[in-house]
Amino acid sequence: MCLPQFSDRDITSISMSFKVNKQNRTVIVASVYMAIEDDPPRLRMEQLVQHCTANNLPLIIASYTNFHHPLWGSEDINRRESILSENIATTNLDEVNRGSEPTFCAGNKRTVIDVTFINTLLLDDVHDWQVMSIDTMSDHRQIRFVIKRDKLLPTKRRNTDWDVYDTELCARVGMWFGRVDTPDDIERELDVVNTAVLKSFRIACPERRISGQNKMPWWNHDLKVLEDLDN
Repeated sequence: MCLPQFSDRDITSISMSFKVNKQNRTVIVASVYMAIEDDPPRLRMEQLVQHCTANNLPLIIASYTNFHHPLWGSEDINRRESILSENIATTNLDEVNRGSEPTFCAGNKRTVIDVTFINTLLLDDVHDWQVMSIDTMSDHRQIRFVIKRDKLLPTKRRNTDWDVYDTELCARVGMWFGRVDTPDDIERELDVVNTAVLKSFRIACPERRISGQNKMPWWNHDLKVLEDLDN
């Protein structure tokens, strides 16, 4: 279903319904174009993010950003890109781009400017994001990912890659010069830093599945033999 209140010439938003484990679910999907001459993000995009946050709706944004940033695999950055990344840091959005495979190829120009954003409700459901090598008859390459919900299993945080953490945090905050004049400014900038820290840690220390949690660590073969003899 189209959402005209969150659509204009540069953004198209729709609502999709599907079933997971016999339960109906709704996800909002938007295609966003960010013109190179405009400061990001688009007003409609901000309104859509706020709407999904207020109504607890999963959100996917496929965006032609026209921006370069290390967060999504580019090697350079400028002021406009900083504006977008700082704005994203104040929301519950996260980019799911992985690696630095170019998403835009035209002549000798190869760059990463197509970015997929999701909100926190989909963090555990979006998997295997990748840039496809098939011919799309377009300068933009096809991006594919899978949405699936696995059964919840025991997990724990371990083996943090601190080099990855430093890289992610620097990309999200970097040379951050937020204007701080009032208590509200302090709260806003604290939210930016806090979100950047949490997102960076989640990437540097992903949750890993733990198998065999129902087994007793002290149980062994000798005890098994004694149990069999007793029975």
